[in-house]
Amino acid sequence: MSKYLKIPQVQHTKKITVKRAILPKVVTGEEFRRILLEKKRKRKEIAKQLRKLKREQKPIEKEKERKLKQEQKQEKAEERAKKLKIKQLLKQKEKQKQKRSESSYSESDCSMRDVCYDSNMEMSFDTNVCYKCGRDSDESGWIGCQRCCRFFHRSGLQRVYR
Repeated sequence: MSKYLKIPQVQHTKKITVKRAILPKVVTGEEFRRILLEKKRKRKEIAKQLRKLKREQKPIEKEKERKLKQEQKQEKAEERAKKLKIKQLLKQKEKQKQKRSESSYSESDCSMRDVCYDSNMEMSFDTNVCYKCGRDSDESGWIGCQRCCRFFHRSGLQRVYR
């Protein structure tokens, strides 16, 4: 049976002994008052030391809190600066894109601008016919307009150099 079951055994622990102040076997009233006053004085001293430690630790804790707050503010400022820098970079890229698109379609750029932006612009047009001259495709270079999707012969357009 002991093979399958373990029977709990009582474990003996050592008793913790507390050293107490040795009192004389016979105490007079005056002696007893002196002992009580001494205990009271020791308690006051201990309480005074604890208060002193707390007072000393308070500035240290305040300094730690101040440093922690300062670090948090600095992290927030760095994060804001990063976000601002990212926004500025995005704005710069957007401006560059706009400049590129504007520069490729400026008024002095090519004669396609006048042709592409007629007031009577039709949405359906033939991609095998040059919109400016009306001739069919003849395997010479074609240029496609990025705004209106019409095609033009290279020979029929002005060439503008920057």
